[in-house]
Amino acid sequence: MQAFSINIQAGTIWTGNGNTNAWNDNNNWGVDSSTSSNVTMINGNAVVEIDNETIDVTGYDNANGNTYYPIYFGKGNNNSDVSLTIKNGGVLQNSSTDDPVVHTQTSYQHSVLFIFGEINNNDKATVTVTGGNSVLNAGRQGIQVNNQGSSLIITNGGKVYSISGRIADKSKAIISGSDSAWIVKWSPPALDSLSHMLYGSFDINDAELIIEKGGKLENVSTVISSGNAVVTDSSSKWILDSYSGRWGLNVGSFQAGNPGSASLIIKDGGEVSTPFTIMGVGDGCTGKVTVTGTGSVFRNTNNTDSIVIGRNGTGELTLTDNGQAIANLVMLATTNTGTGILNIGSAEGDAATAPGILNAASVTTGSGTGTLQFNHTQNTAANAYYFTKDGTLAGYPVKISGPTQVVNTAGYTVFMGNNDYTGITEIKGGTLQLGNATTIANLASSQVTAYNGSTFNLYGSTIAGGVEIQSGATANVRWGAGSTPVHIGGDLTATQGSVLNFYLPQGIQPKNATDDTMMFVAGDANIDNSTVDIFLDGSYNLANGFVANTALTLIDVDSNHTLSANGVQHAKALAGVSLIYDFTVKVDDTEKNKLIAELTGTSAPPPPPPPPPPPPPPPPPPPPPPPPPPPPPPVVPPVVPPVVPPVVPPVEPPVEPPVTPPVEPPVIPPVATVNPRTRALVDGYLASTPLINQGADFVAGSGIAAAIDPKTPCERYDLREPTEGSRDRERYCQFGFAALSGGKLRYNTGARMDMESYHLLAGLAGSKETDAGDLTLGAFIERGEGDYDTYNRFANAASVRGKGDIRYTGAGLLAYFDFNESSAGDHLYLEASVRGGRVKTDFNSDLYDGFGRAAAYHAKSRYLGAHAGVGYILQLNERNNLNLYAQYFRGRQDGDTVTLTTGETVKFKAIDSQRTKLGAKWNYALDQNTSAYLGAAWEHEYGGKANASVYGYRLEASKLKGDTGMAEVGLTLNPTAAKRLTLDFGVQGYGGKREGITGSLRARYRF
Repeated sequence: MQAFSINIQAGTIWTGNGNTNAWNDNNNWGVDSSTSSNVTMINGNAVVEIDNETIDVTGYDNANGNTYYPIYFGKGNNNSDVSLTIKNGGVLQNSSTDDPVVHTQTSYQHSVLFIFGEINNNDKATVTVTGGNSVLNAGRQGIQVNNQGSSLIITNGGKVYSISGRIADKSKAIISGSDSAWIVKWSPPALDSLSHMLYGSFDINDAELIIEKGGKLENVSTVISSGNAVVTDSSSKWILDSYSGRWGLNVGSFQAGNPGSASLIIKDGGEVSTPFTIMGVGDGCTGKVTVTGTGSVFRNTNNTDSIVIGRNGTGELTLTDNGQAIANLVMLATTNTGTGILNIGSAEGDAATAPGILNAASVTTGSGTGTLQFNHTQNTAANAYYFTKDGTLAGYPVKISGPTQVVNTAGYTVFMGNNDYTGITEIKGGTLQLGNATTIANLASSQVTAYNGSTFNLYGSTIAGGVEIQSGATANVRWGAGSTPVHIGGDLTATQGSVLNFYLPQGIQPKNATDDTMMFVAGDANIDNSTVDIFLDGSYNLANGFVANTALTLIDVDSNHTLSANGVQHAKALAGVSLIYDFTVKVDDTEKNKLIAELTGTSAPPPPPPPPPPPPPPPPPPPPPPPPPPPPPPVVPPVVPPVVPPVVPPVEPPVEPPVTPPVEPPVIPPVATVNPRTRALVDGYLASTPLINQGADFVAGSGIAAAIDPKTPCERYDLREPTEGSRDRERYCQFGFAALSGGKLRYNTGARMDMESYHLLAGLAGSKETDAGDLTLGAFIERGEGDYDTYNRFANAASVRGKGDIRYTGAGLLAYFDFNESSAGDHLYLEASVRGGRVKTDFNSDLYDGFGRAAAYHAKSRYLGAHAGVGYILQLNERNNLNLYAQYFRGRQDGDTVTLTTGETVKFKAIDSQRTKLGAKWNYALDQNTSAYLGAAWEHEYGGKANASVYGYRLEASKLKGDTGMAEVGLTLNPTAAKRLTLDFGVQGYGGKREGITGSLRARYRF
């Protein structure tokens, strides 16, 4: 065997067997059974390096009946510090081949290759295995690391193999770097219960284990009596694999007969896999496991076993910052002396952190004290933490059972599905929500208490026990899926200063109809001096479903119990974000076990008096008298005349008076008032008009300026000869033009609106010279986009901020006529344009309804616009002229009907804008190709008013009416000799109704 490199410090003592003390003699690494029961290997401040060499050692004497000798590294009587480094493919290995374990039913002997440091003498040893193919192989023997300051470092792909491992007495083991590993296991032909204690065991007693940067530890079972272990960084793994499936990881056990306190931290993507886990094994022992960071995993690999948190002692599992625990079942406090705590986020008393994930079917508590603690930072409905197997709404619910206590200290936590735990529920902060609009989550909890600053949300839930809402706490009551009301199995208590919010669903019926109820209470209900608020969905127009003075049942108490609601405070009811209704909340006058909300409105006018009865009909006329007898007949034979009865007129039946139907009182709809904060909705729609008006200014300014032909003779660019009979001045030329503008402006609409925008147009134009002047006609397409923010402040309500974006697309025509034959170069000109297209507006806000939804909408409409102008150019000299102009603008944005995200239907009316502008612009020719200009103008807006309504109620209007001053400066360039290309750069500043700065770039090219 080749020699290996050694650096021995002064005072080194080397004791071996044989005739020499040479370090490079492998015989010196054996056992001298004739003189000693062990060998002292290295001590006395020595430094040993095994560099690209292989050294074989043996730790037992086969010739003397398998006598087993431990081999020490760093044992002495002089407080020696020694180090051994195995590097660059160096190998130090046990050459034994026989089974080193001899045991009976009660005892066993085990040969140990190295003990790093001797406890009694404060010896400290450091062994480093570094680099790929560098190996420390104990074979069928174990490795122990003892004493404060002693350490085993496995790094950069180094490997260590042993049958067992132990770090103790303030020592340390570090496994660092990709492919670095300590493999602690061996599979003999036959095993019994005692063998399981030896093969693959890895114990930590008052010591530290670090697995980092992709390192790996593999073993069968581990007891962390005290001390701590850390598995950190992506690809770092600690894998426990049991032969029988029984042995796993125990955190927090006895150390030398005394209760131990141990911890395991898995962070930043580390992973620990074990078939079974117990935290807090013995009485008085404490075991804690923390899993933190995305990708960090604590995995229970045996589906028939569970993670036990607190057996006889105290166990605590903390899942934070997306760290994940995976198990079939989590058991808390399995014995009556045990305490088990599962933290989602942070432990109680610590600052809230992002939550982790429990991927398990259920959490249950045994006969001890088990607590499920939520203390996390996902604290809004939008990013709520769902107690499911993946922490999201779509995940499968984790069931809570047994006498588990649930505490929500911070964060918005949602339970999905039914939980049959019977322990108490405490909401000390944040929000605990049961179910949602489509899923009902019930509780068997014996008592739910919401403390100051907390919120309890119920969606049609059934709670087996009582509910107490303390001062400063809020309970939100909603129907659940299938119009399910809330059921309280015990007493309901809402103390003074607490708030009960009832969210009325669309379609709820009043008390005198089907008597729909929001909440049933099986016990007593005492809500004296609490506050009751009512909220409605904005899509439900209450005026269409109710009349004034109808009542709704909020709470129905069991008839054998009592309801007390003295001094109940009530605020007005908010429907969506727009309308406010007035209710009176009180105990029903006839059914004393019901709390009702009576909707008030205008008083019904008294019914009109009934009409007077008609006069009786006149009596029927008497029958006429009989006719007089006839004159005596002539004497003739007597003739007996026939008997004729008297003619009696028919008697008319008496006329009955008409039946007057009863007069029903008119239906009086409830009276609502408009929420003043809804002005923000109107500002969002109005924002389109100033953007469209900017486009009109852009066309009248930069667009026409880019399209008109300068005074350069037009025929210079005309490629065709005039036809016979035409006048020489009737020449024309064609050109394309484009312009771009952008900037930021503020509008004072009664609120404040900030807008960043840009505008682009491109088109074709033609110019024709006539005797009267030059005529330019053009067609163009346009596009404008803007991002806006609105700010509304109110004297008696919270401010509202809105924001959104606007886009318009359209086309138009423009015309310009220059009377250029005036004397002294002075001349008059006329201009005009028409345009039209579609505009789309998106609006979002922090205006929330009672259901936590922010008001937003999407609107689209047509726009039309036109302008006309007249100007006069005074030619001051060859270089200077002054342009005096007046312009009139007319625009219209059609109305639209939108549905808010909060449910209301809002109708926006059309917005008409009329503006006049008077201005002057001074132009100065710097040379033949460059000119500068400076201008000022005054603008007045006569209209620009936005009106809207919700269910017939008019919202407060916003308007642009007012005055604005403007100043501009710019530079015009003709960079080509033929002057076919013209560029113009300008900056405009505004003050008054609108404020800010814009910039413009326009270009024209003749062809």
